[in-house]
Amino acid sequence: MQFNSNNTDFNHKNVWKSPGYYKVPDILGNAYLKPDPPVQLNLRPFDPSKQISKRPWYPPNPYDEIPPLSPLTRHKLERKMPRKGNTWTSLDSPKVIVESGIGNGIWALEMATQYSESQVIGLDLKLPDIQLANQTFHRANILETWPIDDDSADFVFQRNMCICIQQDQWIHVLKEMFRVIKRGGCVELIEPELLHHQPGPVLQAFHAFYKEQCTQANIDLELKGMNDWLSEVGFEAIECKVLDLPIGEWQTETGKYSIRTQVAPTHKV
Repeated sequence: MQFNSNNTDFNHKNVWKSPGYYKVPDILGNAYLKPDPPVQLNLRPFDPSKQISKRPWYPPNPYDEIPPLSPLTRHKLERKMPRKGNTWTSLDSPKVIVESGIGNGIWALEMATQYSESQVIGLDLKLPDIQLANQTFHRANILETWPIDDDSADFVFQRNMCICIQQDQWIHVLKEMFRVIKRGGCVELIEPELLHHQPGPVLQAFHAFYKEQCTQANIDLELKGMNDWLSEVGFEAIECKVLDLPIGEWQTETGKYSIRTQVAPTHKV
């Protein structure tokens, strides 16, 4: 066999390579792909004066929360409503003041500050953190017997409890108030009317749904029998005041507060 070292076919074409080997030609060389430069958006600055409405935006998602007003803000706004104070009743140096259902405790705190010589007693299942020297709080259920002596209070106050007390429980609550109040003392009850006047079609449907739910829960929204219940228990000189409060932005601060407090609780319904 004759071997020719100058055989180019042997040097370049017949060189043995491992199976699966393939040489990729270097076409791009040192070239590489550069990333696109970042896109910069120049948005117009936000101008609040050009808003059609300055009311807070409520998300349509039923699982999102509407930020509620803080208890202190709500209390201050309620004081700016027509009664212009913590009570309708004119108090003359009361010795003992009782609040049924103290909630966040702001009303009891302001009364204890305003009447520093008085003893302010609060009843609720959950008690506030702040307590002044002339305050006494009892962890108690107002639907049961109150831990207060008979004929010991000069003034008893309760508000916003109509959806917490069933219709057949009101007599017991009023009897406890009558038991602890002194002769010549005063009881003040403040309850909101939860159904709106002149509702549209959507609000009418909501009212029907809300009434049905309250009926099933034995809740009396309108409290039409309150005067009869008070007389039955033994109260005298019963006086009822009805106030119309605006709802909406047309009436500045009070209207905005009203719609904020009423829209937030019904947002998920």
